[in-house]
Amino acid sequence: MKRARPLADGNRRVGVSLAIGAAALLLSSPAGAQPITIGPKVTISADAPEDPHGESFLAVNPKNPRNMLAVSCRISRGRMGTSGYISQDGGLDWTRVVLPETAAKVSTGWDAIAYFDAAGTAFYGANDRDGLWITRSSDEGKTWSAATLLAGAEGFDRQYMGFDRTGRFAGRLYAGASVEMVGLDGKARSALAVTFSNDEGKTFDQPRLISSVPGELVGSFVNMVVAPDGTVILPFFTIAERDSPSTLWDPQDTSKRLPDYETALRLAISGDGGNSYSVSPKITTFRVSGDRYRAENAQGVGNTVIDLSDGPFRGRIYSVGVDNAGDRYNVRVIHSSDKGKTWSKPVTVNDNTTPGDHANPTIAVNNRGVVGVVWNDRRAHKNECYDLYFSASLDGGETFLPNVTPGEKPTCSMATGNWVPHAEVSAYPKTEEGRSVEGQGFNMLMISTRFPGGGDTQGLDSDGGGLFHAAWIDGSSGVMQLATTPFSVRSAPGSAAESERDVSTQVKLVAENCGFEWKENSFSCEMHLVNKSPLPVEGPFTVELQNMMVNLKDFKVENADNTRAAEGARWSFALSAGSTQLAPGQKTAARPFRWRFTRIPEKPEYPFMMFKVVSTGPAAGRTASTKSN
Repeated sequence: MKRARPLADGNRRVGVSLAIGAAALLLSSPAGAQPITIGPKVTISADAPEDPHGESFLAVNPKNPRNMLAVSCRISRGRMGTSGYISQDGGLDWTRVVLPETAAKVSTGWDAIAYFDAAGTAFYGANDRDGLWITRSSDEGKTWSAATLLAGAEGFDRQYMGFDRTGRFAGRLYAGASVEMVGLDGKARSALAVTFSNDEGKTFDQPRLISSVPGELVGSFVNMVVAPDGTVILPFFTIAERDSPSTLWDPQDTSKRLPDYETALRLAISGDGGNSYSVSPKITTFRVSGDRYRAENAQGVGNTVIDLSDGPFRGRIYSVGVDNAGDRYNVRVIHSSDKGKTWSKPVTVNDNTTPGDHANPTIAVNNRGVVGVVWNDRRAHKNECYDLYFSASLDGGETFLPNVTPGEKPTCSMATGNWVPHAEVSAYPKTEEGRSVEGQGFNMLMISTRFPGGGDTQGLDSDGGGLFHAAWIDGSSGVMQLATTPFSVRSAPGSAAESERDVSTQVKLVAENCGFEWKENSFSCEMHLVNKSPLPVEGPFTVELQNMMVNLKDFKVENADNTRAAEGARWSFALSAGSTQLAPGQKTAARPFRWRFTRIPEKPEYPFMMFKVVSTGPAAGRTASTKSN
């Protein structure tokens, strides 16, 4: 698929410079439409159309929501590795991350992760046999640091990071993964290793090891979240050792069906900044099919997030996973409002009751407290292929809206384009259960068989205007590619998610015919708004002056609608009669912005003003579904 062109800058400099401030976007569907609108798909990995990709991650820069980082695993020219891509225009155009030689281990690793901290620093990580490698960028992905290695344990796998943004240890970041440890009996056992950094990931403390209760095997983290007060909450899966497939599977007959079993979700919680952890009782269980094919088809560790918005659900934790319901796998969400002490009953997100093993769900919360969930859905394909689906909750995870899908060609992991092997011969100098397994093992890693459900992770984040961005594995071309699709969610009237919405990144303020009138000592511009996005944006709109650095003597606003003469001045822009939205490419009528001053300074400076554009219209929910083409 051809990548979209980057947004053009609609502003020009005439007479005096006007820097139009960009914050974030929120897209809405037309009146009479369902609350969810689907934006256009963009193929992120379009520069590598023959390389199969799997297991995605995506992060949005909180300092600049047009800046995004998306990463995934891939196999290229017979070698496994990871790929990272940066967008500077809200996900319309993507450029491959170029890492220095000192961060090459991230490119040649596996299980890629992507994050931004509160200061806008980007983190791109991957693991290998040595541990977890993390590289950083402080300039929105233009340049990257040497990679930092997190070691101290064996077998790093499925890593995550977490960030204290507002709590006791604000600025501290956490990183961890599932590992192997040797018990007192000499046997290798699974565990979790987690550490922290106080210098933006340049160095890390010694990892803390977390094990579960006797008789249980530790699986994987399900993300890492930090509460507003700084409490660290690490969800992770466990399985009873007696039920583990690794215990019951016959290596001579891996096709044999095993009994169905359960995994349990527990929490490791730290109130002292990650120095020590306590393990919770089971908070929920997920049923897993003993059919190996079905279990692997419904892959995905799920995800856990925390609401950091200013809405009534601030601090609420949400966790999503898949649960075997017999003839299908359901996508289920639970939530906790007391930092994990108590949890809600599971709510099923998918609205089908027909067979289909759904896979790889993930979850995010936007800045209005709206909960978004995406997953790979098989209701239409008898488990052979999947479609991307999305739903959202406006009431804190109590209920979910009707499911929507972009309706593209399905992704079929078994397509021949995904059978590109990474092949290697490895030594196995071990003895297990009295049987020698020392020798030379020939392994073939392929996206087709390793990631039939798209991967163990899937990317979903929201920007400063509330728009959800999914980074997912799209196989519509016959080769599984990294792609992104945006979803906007309208709120019901009076809901907690309703608010004045900053749409500066989507709706641009354009200045024309700017100039000075020296007889009156005034400066003016003809201003209008234009929708630069691919989807309609709900209006009407107001432009607010946020910053004014102009050293003309006594420079002040003359004609703001709210009569303010400096920062905080506002001008309203109406829509055409009968319209509630600004369509893609549509402009509003122009209106003058005017300032006055008393004289020119002796030492003139470069003038600068910062504006933002907000939507002030109601975000009323509707009932029918729409999709933009």
